Amino acid sequence: MPRKKNVIAPEAQTMDLVAQDQKKQQLTAAKAFELYGFKDIQNYDLFVYQQKIGLFLQLADRSIIEAGKGLLVIKAQEKHGVFLKTLEGIGIAERTARRYMHIARRFGKTANLAVLPTSKLEALEELDDPTLEKLDAGDDVLGLTIKGIDAMPVSDVRKKAKELEAKLDSEKERHKKDVKELSAEIEMLRNRVAGQEPPSKEQLAGAKLDEFLQPFNDELQDAIFAMNRCIDMITEVQRIEAVGYAQLNDFVLKHTRGIAMITEAFGELQGAINDIHIDRIDESEKAADSTFSIID
Repeated sequence: MPRKKNVIAPEAQTMDLVAQDQKKQQLTAAKAFELYGFKDIQNYDLFVYQQKIGLFLQLADRSIIEAGKGLLVIKAQEKHGVFLKTLEGIGIAERTARRYMHIARRFGKTANLAVLPTSKLEALEELDDPTLEKLDAGDDVLGLTIKGIDAMPVSDVRKKAKELEAKLDSEKERHKKDVKELSAEIEMLRNRVAGQEPPSKEQLAGAKLDEFLQPFNDELQDAIFAMNRCIDMITEVQRIEAVGYAQLNDFVLKHTRGIAMITEAFGELQGAINDIHIDRIDESEKAADSTFSIID
């Protein structure tokens, strides 16, 4: 009579598979601890590691601000050539250094905003200083608070910041209009009381021109910063491990239209500046200003 084969019950098979999976998981965990230099595998605790990682990330973001502060000091004290050589010695690209300095300039003096991730700070950087000061103090600015920012994903922070900026700009314009109208009325009353003539057209034009000086400069600085960020990204994509020529070429082709539009816009700006009010120059000034050009 032939011997019967040993038959393993399904429950035993399941238990054996579970035991094998647990053993594999333990081996994988042990390998991870050994690979990354951690020796306390027996005392592993998810909460502890979560806290460690959060602390390291906060330190990294804070380090960017502190590095930016130091770079601002060096740039203020040294000549341009020395500053660039210093960046080479540190091992940091000039455009990256500019980004760090920009973040430090905007958030270096804040106590609470500075602990937020750098990505969220960059989403907030278009807000003006008074608004940032209110947020840093814990105030609610049109529904936006520092606690809310901390809990939001970066995309929502960027969206909320743009909405807030639009609301604040609208309020500022309304306030500016009210102040301007009130100032005009006050000036008119002063002239009447003093028996003076009202301001000339040239004086009014000069005052109107002054209103555009700071906004125009701000827009130029924003454009420069945005362009530097794009250049930084081009540098970063080339450093991606195993990225090939075809992939990089495809990346550039997807943005060809945008790059062309930037070139066209710059050409229009250059033409507008070179031709600014050329039809308003007096005959006596035309000879002296015939070569007028701001951008060579």
